[in-house]
Amino acid sequence: MRLWQKLFIIGGYAYGIATVQLPIAIGDSSFFYGKQVLSPFGWAAGPGTSDPYLRPSGIDVLTAVTGVLVFALLFRYYRSEKSPLVRGQTKYLILGLLFFFASAFAIGISRDLGAATIPNPQAFLASIGDFVLLLGLRRKGFYSVTPVAETATAAAPLKYPLQDGHSYLARDPNTSFEAFSDLVRNGREGLLITRRYPADVRKDYGIQTTPIRWLAETKDQDAIPPPDLLGLSLTVKDFFEKATKPVVMLHGIEYLTSINGFTPILRLIQSLSEENATRRGVLILPVLPDSLNKQDEALLASETTPMPMPTGP
Repeated sequence: MRLWQKLFIIGGYAYGIATVQLPIAIGDSSFFYGKQVLSPFGWAAGPGTSDPYLRPSGIDVLTAVTGVLVFALLFRYYRSEKSPLVRGQTKYLILGLLFFFASAFAIGISRDLGAATIPNPQAFLASIGDFVLLLGLRRKGFYSVTPVAETATAAAPLKYPLQDGHSYLARDPNTSFEAFSDLVRNGREGLLITRRYPADVRKDYGIQTTPIRWLAETKDQDAIPPPDLLGLSLTVKDFFEKATKPVVMLHGIEYLTSINGFTPILRLIQSLSEENATRRGVLILPVLPDSLNKQDEALLASETTPMPMPTGP
């Protein structure tokens, strides 16, 4: 956040304290609120002596300014964002908030135009805002993942002795897929984020019900655009919060690095590793040899544990 945005938020809190908490504390609210009056909207505080300045024509100045800034920032974010998923979410957010702000102004406008004859549209507009936001939640997902245990169980014992709370760096993607599928078929709840097409992964490694997210610039419901690192992070953390024995595999680090640069990816991995340690899960990070420069590989190795060799035949 920029300095002026922080100052505006601080000023908004100060305004709220001055107009709500302070009058209660000093026992004299006449400057902000008048006597209780019965209106078509029920009993409400009448206008105070400050209303011509703070709420002209029944419109709260702070709410109006806040609304303008909120929509300006949302439109700016929408124009700068390239991810189709995030742009779609932002459109629903803008439309839903538009109805909410309209409902906030409805009472003041109705009173000015004649409260005795004009019905209050506040509840109706707020309901439309709820519907729009819920529709966006349903259609765009908002990064929610439901853990689903694998139906096909493994007959053999675990081949890869991976410990809870560790993040493992693997140099062979095939080994990583085998270790992941081995864990989910032995009772762990898994989430696979991969550059490979999900149907191919399910076929090659016998994964049936485990949720898979595809790193791709597509409108597929289960796809995560590679520039959307926030969405990727929220997806994994949402899964960690819901799963009882989580195992997460993030395949495609080289692809993410080529689009976002290494530093944001390292920060993402650090954040996910901390969450994994807290939730006592297993995080698997396959990286092709020589796909990163030596300095980046060293930084990545410092945040992870080397993938152990399989046990048994």
